[in-house]
Amino acid sequence: MTVARLTLEEGKKKYPYNDKTGKRVTCQPGGNISIGIGINLETGLDEAEIAWLLAHRLQVVQKALLTFYWYLPLDVVRRSVFLDLGYNMGIANLLHFPHMLAAVAIKNWPEARAQLLDSDAARQLPGRYDNLGNLLFKGDTT
Repeated sequence: MTVARLTLEEGKKKYPYNDKTGKRVTCQPGGNISIGIGINLETGLDEAEIAWLLAHRLQVVQKALLTFYWYLPLDVVRRSVFLDLGYNMGIANLLHFPHMLAAVAIKNWPEARAQLLDSDAARQLPGRYDNLGNLLFKGDTT
């Protein structure tokens, strides 16, 4: 659920890109954009590397979320919303939503959705955050 939604929301590109414009970035006038131990990002990533990075980063976010008392009791749909948010904005920025998190802690889903949607992130990416707000509101209704 989270992986499929993130793939739609984030897109999948094998080359480095500017996340605001979506345009490929390169190291100009020479050299290469590299990371880690000499990994040249300008050669792109293969499908296995893309999948591994996504899974690894989601594990890191999940591990961090498991330290919060309000996360584990959530149903799978609402947990996926917080995985998405933590992946997209980072845990530190997620914690800048204290009113939303307080609403989540007491299962006030209308208020949690309202607080999520009353944010700069939601104004910048309305389609994505409307969907996340609705998932947060409805949860696992199956």
